[in-house]
Amino acid sequence: MITIKDYAKQKGVSYEAIRKQIKRYENELEGHLVKQNRFLMLDDEAVQFLDSKRSENPVIVYEQNKDEELEQLRHENKVLLIQMNTVQDQLGKVQQKLIAEMNTTKLLTQEKVHYLEYKAQSEQKEIQLKDLARARDAAQAKADQQEAVLRLKEQQIGALSAAKETAAASLKAADERIAQAEARAKAAEEEASRLKNRSFWDRLFNR
Repeated sequence: MITIKDYAKQKGVSYEAIRKQIKRYENELEGHLVKQNRFLMLDDEAVQFLDSKRSENPVIVYEQNKDEELEQLRHENKVLLIQMNTVQDQLGKVQQKLIAEMNTTKLLTQEKVHYLEYKAQSEQKEIQLKDLARARDAAQAKADQQEAVLRLKEQQIGALSAAKETAAASLKAADERIAQAEARAKAAEEEASRLKNRSFWDRLFNR
């Protein structure tokens, strides 16, 4: 017993050629074809019969095989075309996906560039803010120092004003004492002059 596939392989022909040959002589082969495990088997008599028919009609068998091979080639070519179209479609999808990924990468690159530019600007602004803060602190320290100097000068001016007022008061008191002394000296001088110029009788009576 042999399967149709193994018989065709043994004879160097296609499975389809043997199947058609069996179909052509199905009446003669009745009872010599056995189905086992889903496979159609040929017994020895069926093999001998098919061999004899193949030897009797080699040209027909050759033409059948040739037609079957052409048909098989056409079928394979059709399958290949279908596969090619499928691959082409898949290639198109892959290309579209690649283009989308490239666009995404481009966008991400642009976003990264923008982020780096923004980061650089932020760092520059932070440096400027720090510089401004240092300048502000320095100006505040200078202002505090100037305010302290101003307060000291105000205190000094206050002290000088108080000293001036004290000196003015002392000077006024001295002027008053001098005036009083001058008045007393003048009065004494006038008295002395009067006494000096008294008449005899006035000196006698102490007038």
